Amino acid sequence: MTFSDVTALEESKRTLQALIETVPVMIAYIDTNRTFRFVNSQFAEALGLPRDSIIGMPVAELLDPDGDRAVLQHMEQAFAGNVARHDFEIEAPTRRQTAYKSATYVPDSNGASAEVRGCYAVIIDLTERRHSERELERREAHLRRVIDHAMAFIGVLDTDGTLLEANQTALSAGGLERSDVIGRRFWDCYWWNYDAAVANALREAVARAASGDIVRYDVPVRLADEAIVTIDFMLVPVRDEAGAVTHLIPSGVDISKRIATEQALADSTGRLKLAMRAARMGSFDWNTRTDESVWDDGMQAITGLTDGVAGGARFFELIHPDDVEPTRRAVSEALATRGEYEAQFRIRRPDGQIRWIAARGQVLVSRLDGAEHLHGLNWDITEERVTSERLHDAEDRMRMAAKSAGFGTYYYDLEQRTVEWSGTLKEMIGCNEAEDLELQPGQVPRFVHPDDRDRVANSFAEILADTEHDTHSLVYRIVRPDAEVRWLHLQGRTFFSPGTGAGRRPQKIVGTAIDITTQKQFEQTLEDARNRAEQANQTKSAFIANLSHEIRTPMTAVLGYTQLLTAKETDPEKLDHLHTIKRNGRHLLDIINDILDLSKIEAGRFDAQISTFDLHELVAEVRSMMAMRARGKKLRFDLRYEGVVPQEIRSDRKRLKQILTNLLGNAIKFTQQGSVELVTRLQEGRPALLRFDVIDTGIGISAQHQSQLFQPFVQGDASVARRFGGTGLGLDISRRLARTLGGDISLQSEENRGSTFTFVVPIGDIDSAVMVEPQLESTGEFERLPSPKRSLKCRALVVDDHDDVRALAQRFLIAAGAQVELAAGGSEALQRIGLTLGGHAGDIDVVLLDMHMPDLDGRSTARQLREMGFRRPIIALTAEAMHGDMRRCIESGCDAYLSKPIDSEALIALMAEYLAITDPSELERRRASALQT
Repeated sequence: MTFSDVTALEESKRTLQALIETVPVMIAYIDTNRTFRFVNSQFAEALGLPRDSIIGMPVAELLDPDGDRAVLQHMEQAFAGNVARHDFEIEAPTRRQTAYKSATYVPDSNGASAEVRGCYAVIIDLTERRHSERELERREAHLRRVIDHAMAFIGVLDTDGTLLEANQTALSAGGLERSDVIGRRFWDCYWWNYDAAVANALREAVARAASGDIVRYDVPVRLADEAIVTIDFMLVPVRDEAGAVTHLIPSGVDISKRIATEQALADSTGRLKLAMRAARMGSFDWNTRTDESVWDDGMQAITGLTDGVAGGARFFELIHPDDVEPTRRAVSEALATRGEYEAQFRIRRPDGQIRWIAARGQVLVSRLDGAEHLHGLNWDITEERVTSERLHDAEDRMRMAAKSAGFGTYYYDLEQRTVEWSGTLKEMIGCNEAEDLELQPGQVPRFVHPDDRDRVANSFAEILADTEHDTHSLVYRIVRPDAEVRWLHLQGRTFFSPGTGAGRRPQKIVGTAIDITTQKQFEQTLEDARNRAEQANQTKSAFIANLSHEIRTPMTAVLGYTQLLTAKETDPEKLDHLHTIKRNGRHLLDIINDILDLSKIEAGRFDAQISTFDLHELVAEVRSMMAMRARGKKLRFDLRYEGVVPQEIRSDRKRLKQILTNLLGNAIKFTQQGSVELVTRLQEGRPALLRFDVIDTGIGISAQHQSQLFQPFVQGDASVARRFGGTGLGLDISRRLARTLGGDISLQSEENRGSTFTFVVPIGDIDSAVMVEPQLESTGEFERLPSPKRSLKCRALVVDDHDDVRALAQRFLIAAGAQVELAAGGSEALQRIGLTLGGHAGDIDVVLLDMHMPDLDGRSTARQLREMGFRRPIIALTAEAMHGDMRRCIESGCDAYLSKPIDSEALIALMAEYLAITDPSELERRRASALQT
């Protein structure tokens, strides 16, 4: 038996056992049966089980079959002879909390045979470390969020300029992803590479920062959508413990708004300086403790002093002696109350000029030294003072003039709701100058005449509401305290606030008032005189109309029966007598027509009836009428056109024909031998004018008598009137008619060498007119062709209160083949047509209706005939006395119009024209058309 000393071994074992029990590590030994053979106290404590209960327990009993499968797998690797390690989480049964572990499985093998007898499980508790790591991760994530949400652009650079990190603000601003920039040289990134100069400057800045400098400057960077903004950029080096630069921190803040604000402030300051310079203003700061004043350029310009710093005493030396004391008093009061300062005074500049200055300031106490400072503005008001003095002088003169001329002034302040009336105006209305009228803008004064109050109120309301017009005029009556009624005329102007539309509103109203009572009385006198003249004119017109009717009606019988006798007479002497009666009757009618035309024109009752008609047809008619007169005096009568003329023109056909007939008639009348010529041409220029020249070889007119020609009842030379006869109305009427049509008549003449009367008249738009050049031969002896005989197959009703006219018309119509019925008045005509419409008598095809009948006049008769349903032609017969007869006839229902005395051929032709119209609606259309022209 051999004995060995095991003391050292036991000591080593105890030491190892103590170490195993004290180290903060879980240690267990597991045999090949996968059963615990040893666990230290830390293992048992971690599991919350007694150590004895664990010894001999299969490992599988402590493990979750699903969740701890990795533990078994790594343990099996140890039994296979390999060292295995893995991290895992377990929930301590007693603590109900998760623990983080790191397990290492070491095989226990016989070194010689490599047989595995078991394995050691060494488990380290990582819970505290894991918690620390997670806290660090949380803090890093929080820091990342803070940096990413910072307004500044922040990043991390390597010392060679490689971008290692960039916050989300920088990435989002550039519209970038991390992969777009991380790992690239900073100056090659999107923010900078748009401009080589910007990129190169950044490269140099990075190099300086890498050498240890802090770099800061403003630089433009590119953002998303190619936007360029300026940032306050900084590069800060990061050093290790040894002081070596390891990284660079770039950062930048967008200062575009700050730059814009600074620029706006600079612009505003510049504008303020310009405005102050324009207003001749200067600022000052007077330190009352040190008596130093700081002036700007404006103050120097005002005072004429070039030193920007001066004492207060120096400034008072500039003030006019008469103004020094009031100015000092104003300054002292401001200093005593530490309040505002305001004054106006004169200064004498070094160059000798006297200028008026307005000053305003505020006393402030300095926070630095507690000294009182008077800050303020001075501005030059010399021009304003001069203007004000002139205005006061002008107001004094105006007040004196107003009092002398008798007009007053008023002033309405619509914002302050005040009304001011001058003393003169108060005198007009019978008030004392000191009396308060207690008026509000828009309120009708109590002295306005009761009959004018509503109108004045409406006018005031319109003036206050009108934002378009700035002037107004108003006339109304007032009742003075002594009951006297006077007339006032107000003329004023409204001043508006700046702006347009709804922003424009009246602020003030100023104006003058004048007493126009005398003027109104004079106007009333004129109005009364005008009414009397108008009444006299109407009386004259009625008299002439009646006279015309009374003359024309018997003339109808005289000339009509003369025409009947002439047609049947063969005795030359009797025919000569009949022609004499007819010629003198026509002459009497011409005189009547001239008097009527003149009366119409003087009464203002002549209106042109403008229509479109054939020019050549009109000239041919005039030629036909005048050729017979010329032939009777053995004169050559020529008509010619010079150049092209419009085929149709617009004018008053009847009056144009009348003017030409008058001019040609005069030419033939005053020409004893030689010729009369009518020349027609288109006159150049706009508007289009037609020119007629009537040229004769007659007696001519001296220059002395030419000025008297175009006057009523004047023929130039009395001897001429006795020799040739006439009323002297023709030329006057012709010129008045020509001017009514927009034209005129002029004369060129020499005594005993003939005359040329030129008549020009506008003829409307001829741009689209057909132009013609009529060819007419000279008519030395023109023979008028007889009109073809017309045959009337109709039944006519002649309505006239004169037996002779009815009988004459009956003879004319029967001779033309018509059947004739007669009615002595309108009532009888209505009865006859009533029988026709009722089917009790034969049809009436046409009615000839006199307009002047005693029981029922022609217009009333025509109107009732149409109301009864009579739709056949009605032809009016009238004396055509005054203006409007034709229109009134058409309005009453007549279709056509014929003047007395009745010309048989004209009557038959007119009846034939209208009898040819079988459609009643065509007659209605013609009447409507006639009323529109």
